[in-house]
Amino acid sequence: MCPTIAKYWPKSRIRLCATAGATWIAANVAALIGIDFYESQRLAEEFGVGVSVIRQYKSRSVELPKNDRVLPVTLAYRFRRPPPMWTRRHGVPLLVYLHGSGERGSDNVQQLRSAPSVLCESSLANAFPCAVLAPQCPEGFHWSSTIDSEIDMLDAVLQMIDDVLTDFSRIDSQRIYLAGFSMGGYGAWALATRAPDRFAAVVPIAGGGDPAFAKRLVNVPLWAVHGADDEVVSVTQSQAMISAIHEAGGDPCFTELPEVGHQTWPVVFRDSSEILIWMFRQRLDGTARQE
Repeated sequence: MCPTIAKYWPKSRIRLCATAGATWIAANVAALIGIDFYESQRLAEEFGVGVSVIRQYKSRSVELPKNDRVLPVTLAYRFRRPPPMWTRRHGVPLLVYLHGSGERGSDNVQQLRSAPSVLCESSLANAFPCAVLAPQCPEGFHWSSTIDSEIDMLDAVLQMIDDVLTDFSRIDSQRIYLAGFSMGGYGAWALATRAPDRFAAVVPIAGGGDPAFAKRLVNVPLWAVHGADDEVVSVTQSQAMISAIHEAGGDPCFTELPEVGHQTWPVVFRDSSEILIWMFRQRLDGTARQE
């Protein structure tokens, strides 16, 4: 307490001011929480994503400047931290998930509908505690689309990863994983080809890539998944990539699901998933975790 205030103010007035200040702070915090809660409810009703999921994934954005552009390109994404108790004991793995074409937009919510929501369920959250980065691709674009002559969506995702690594020091840069479904499966193949030294493991689901670049993926731990009866993206897309990597000297894993159509991501994202167990054991330095 400042000596001057203590001398000239009665203790009762000091207590009254302290109580009033605490009440003001509490009221403002409650108001902010209330606004956040009702906004989460509105978004949940509009986009069909659980309120608890929206509240776990904090909204963030990345700006991609260009030398001759006055205004930078700004792209939104969501980021979820792992449980605090877990982060104090271990380095935090980061899972980057690329959504399919149906979740494109500018709302920064729809991309949470599939795997990001499932990862919030207690069974998966306990089995695979991790930070999750979930970008949203704008309407009319694909993950490999060029925004302009110098910047594309893959640049944006790599910048998002760099920003998260800078802002959250407990993320283990040796355990950054990449997965994507459908359009996001294509994106996972493309991003792994673009930056094969960034990801400890890659899981493209129901996607495809360019076999001409297979040599870049020879040393990348990779497990592709595709439904044999996929009516949207032919299983031959994944088969061609796996064959090309094998021919180049790599040893990727591939699961072709018999009598399964396009919706294959739920097979991967479940608490007993052999693929997730494998993925979370991988490290960029090549030493697999045994836990």
